[in-house]
Amino acid sequence: MRFTIRPDKAFGKEVRRLAAGYLDRAIASLEQQPDGPHEAVHAARKQFKRLRGLYRLVAEADKAFQEAENERIGGIARALAGLRDTTSRIEITRHLAVAAGTAEEHMALIRICERLIARRDQEGNGTPLAEMIGAAIDGCRDARDAVKMFRPDGGAAAEIVAKGWERTARKAQRAFADARATGDAENFHTLRKRTQDRWMHCGFLVDLWPAALRSSQVEAKRLVDLLGLNQDIALLGTFADHHPDALGPSEDLSHLLSVMIAEGDRIRGDVLKLAADIFRDDPAGDARRVAALWRLAAKA
Repeated sequence: MRFTIRPDKAFGKEVRRLAAGYLDRAIASLEQQPDGPHEAVHAARKQFKRLRGLYRLVAEADKAFQEAENERIGGIARALAGLRDTTSRIEITRHLAVAAGTAEEHMALIRICERLIARRDQEGNGTPLAEMIGAAIDGCRDARDAVKMFRPDGGAAAEIVAKGWERTARKAQRAFADARATGDAENFHTLRKRTQDRWMHCGFLVDLWPAALRSSQVEAKRLVDLLGLNQDIALLGTFADHHPDALGPSEDLSHLLSVMIAEGDRIRGDVLKLAADIFRDDPAGDARRVAALWRLAAKA
């Protein structure tokens, strides 16, 4: 299945097709769990992000629907967030072990990673994972039924996607300015969410101008990945502040903090350079180009 919105097809039907596809994928991941429950949750949450990104792009078509479904899908994702955070701590510790500058730092991070895996497995044995995942599946099925209710209010598709593009681009520029000015982890996290919008929206609209939008999509995905690493480092730091005993002796914790600081500084430097390039264009002008490309593609 191609997760792109085709301008030469009925707009409402295309949006419903994509939305249903994402929910079907999420349900399949949670039900089948080919790589275990934690990876299933990770895969499902990816589908939720794509679905919410789709709804943000087309919000102008049915604002009440977008608000209601954004809240529904967000609630399902938040209910599973604890399971994902546990896995992300392990993944970022592995990344930091590779980034370590000395053998002592590397081995300390390997030991911390092993402790985090043991903690995850122990917590999993006492957590009603099946109940949490079952509730998420039920929520996905309700959202799947709700997809049928999406009905554009009659506005032209070109204007709908252009307004969605412009709105999210303006939010991204504000998030970038805040992150650059403050260096605050929460502002970088907001920038990540808005960059995910840009990455996904390029994918949804790639048929309008394949070469340019694929290139923009690749750059946005690179920024999303960097911001994801930065967010995971921040979350690991918060965990270390609250649960230092879970990470082992003070020597290992000291090595962890040293690598986190160095790698975090490097990543944020790369983020600011890349974000300045990605979000340099005027959102209104960019949106007008999107609308013009849509109309041209729809006539072709």
